[in-house]
Amino acid sequence: MESYFTQPHPPALASLQTALAGVQAAMNHLRRPPKTQGQPHEQLQFLLSEVYTHLEELERYLHPSQTLGEAQWLELHLLGHPEVRMGKAVLELRPRFVELLCVLALHPEGLTSEQLTLAVWGEAGETGCAKTELHRLRQWVPLSSRPYRIQVSVAADFLEVIEMLRRGCLRQALGLYKGPLLPRSQAPEIVETRVWLEESLREAVLCSGEGELVWALAERLGTDLELWELALELLPDQDSRHPLASVQVNRLKTHW
Repeated sequence: MESYFTQPHPPALASLQTALAGVQAAMNHLRRPPKTQGQPHEQLQFLLSEVYTHLEELERYLHPSQTLGEAQWLELHLLGHPEVRMGKAVLELRPRFVELLCVLALHPEGLTSEQLTLAVWGEAGETGCAKTELHRLRQWVPLSSRPYRIQVSVAADFLEVIEMLRRGCLRQALGLYKGPLLPRSQAPEIVETRVWLEESLREAVLCSGEGELVWALAERLGTDLELWELALELLPDQDSRHPLASVQVNRLKTHW
């Protein structure tokens, strides 16, 4: 069989030529006298972001089904202690990579680089930085561009909780909720989703009137006085957890 790399690939060649042209433009920009460069940082970021876009297209042509081993699915366990798996392999990813995967999982239809930048970096973010990070992330997880999206099946605990809440399956949602969504993340969309998840679950549990559910979420959230007070009210006096709830209520009131 003729080697893959000896066969003509017009789209790949076009992407490579465009990327090389972008690199040449960046080099020409840097060679100009400082007084004629204008805003060098912004212009250089724009030029290099275009280079990354075309390199991503080239990589997609050359490695159309690039995955980690034979893995065809991605698991995101991001409630509580985060863990990312590709098939059976645990991926040791930087926090920013995990944030990008989280946001992309929330948008299976895909996002533009501008939308993704706003969701993860906020209004101060730069699309060039987002494209650079996405290019690096593709070494671990198959991603498409235009729009950006995850190319393998995704199973995510936070998406399951959202689905259970929408179906009214409160007990199942609470069982899946191991803690806040990426609690250290300050990415705007993750913060918004984290708050929505906790508030939705909390309101549903408070309205349920079920002592078991109230106790479970009170333990999970730790310092929610209203939940502990309701747990104390709903749990029978003879329940071994009743005095524990009483201690928590008194402790939280002391520090209120």
